[in-house]
Amino acid sequence: MLNPRSATEVLSVPAADGTALSVYRDIPARPQPDGATIVLVHGASVTADL
Repeated sequence: MLNPRSATEVLSVPAADGTALSVYRDIPARPQPDGATIVLVHGASVTADL
């Protein structure tokens, strides 16, 4: 069975110094009430697209 597609939101949140950070938030098609949150941070000098 194929996994259902998730919805992606693109948000901008301020860092402590006021720098705008882009955030990609994937919302699963079938969220689990006790599901885990995973945060992935890309490395320096690259973008989230990589």
